[in-house]
Amino acid sequence: MNNVEHLFISYAGEDWYFAEWLTRSLTATGYRVWCDRFKLLGGESYPRDIDKAIKVGTFRLIAVLSKSSIDKPNPVKERTLAMNIGRERQTDFLIPLNLDGLKPTELDWMTNDLTFIPFYDNWHTGFIQLIKKLDSIGAPKRLGNAHFIAASTYNRPPLLHTDGEELLSNILPIVVYPKSVFLYRLKRTLASEEISLIARSFWAYYKTNPEQYLSFQRIPEGIELADSSIISSSDKKIAGLEGQNVISSLLYKSIWNKFKSLGCRQASNSQIIYFPAGVMPKNMIKFSSYNGRRTYVLVTGIRSSTISGEKVKYVFHLCPQFKIRQNGPCNFDLQITPRLYFTDLTGQPLNARSALSRRKKGR
Repeated sequence: MNNVEHLFISYAGEDWYFAEWLTRSLTATGYRVWCDRFKLLGGESYPRDIDKAIKVGTFRLIAVLSKSSIDKPNPVKERTLAMNIGRERQTDFLIPLNLDGLKPTELDWMTNDLTFIPFYDNWHTGFIQLIKKLDSIGAPKRLGNAHFIAASTYNRPPLLHTDGEELLSNILPIVVYPKSVFLYRLKRTLASEEISLIARSFWAYYKTNPEQYLSFQRIPEGIELADSSIISSSDKKIAGLEGQNVISSLLYKSIWNKFKSLGCRQASNSQIIYFPAGVMPKNMIKFSSYNGRRTYVLVTGIRSSTISGEKVKYVFHLCPQFKIRQNGPCNFDLQITPRLYFTDLTGQPLNARSALSRRKKGR
């Protein structure tokens, strides 16, 4: 086998995506290619002595010129060596490719008078020109089973492994929930004071009609009942309704009421719940971050913003938005998405436009 039959790809690390694509494309066409992101495709391992590899084993050096590679020490060294080899052999040993539209004034003094192949408009068009160039100079193209060799690079180990890894997510499985649902039939529609009693007791319920309620919890004392019964929470139908939907709603309302029982507030005329000042110690939640370090997040605080040249103060509140996701029969997940809720210093919500502006800025 002729030793001088390989194409050497010279590039900057930032352009690895193009170098891999070019290496696979040339390999699939039948060329033997050296690229440090692979072993020598279709041949022996990549040599440690790069200078020797270029001088002895390379038919042509293909230099990927880009804003990243033009001043990088290794690509510059490889191009310089290729230029010297070309002068010595009186041949066009260096084939430059212009990847991202470098202007002649941006090229170095060695390459600014060379004719490069443009890849910045269209990789396909540039590749066709490169193949024409290689064909015109008789580049060896003797790699057997070329397409298989190129495709095999997508399965380089270790793409997959069996080691466990930690998955961080804002979706939490609900492992346990009540096995039974209470069905309560009232003697009459609730009066206003009874509705207030339910609100104060944080009773989570699903109202099927004005006189029939479903709940995981026992109804607060003081509510007159006509009768009650217990239904399995795994039943497909609960009080004539889809059981999955009933359980999902009761889980949501139970979590909502738990936040309120801890001191969180509901925004006026909105299905938003937020942390006011004083609910958490020092107005912060402490937790372990993904790297295991203890850290914290403020649940509320005062910030200022400049509007029309004037500084205006406002209050931000951590707002835990959540929803219940059905995950198969009788399986549910809790998805929590942290948001921010903004008010003025008197507690009145900011208008939607002002709130959105601060939310985008992360303030």
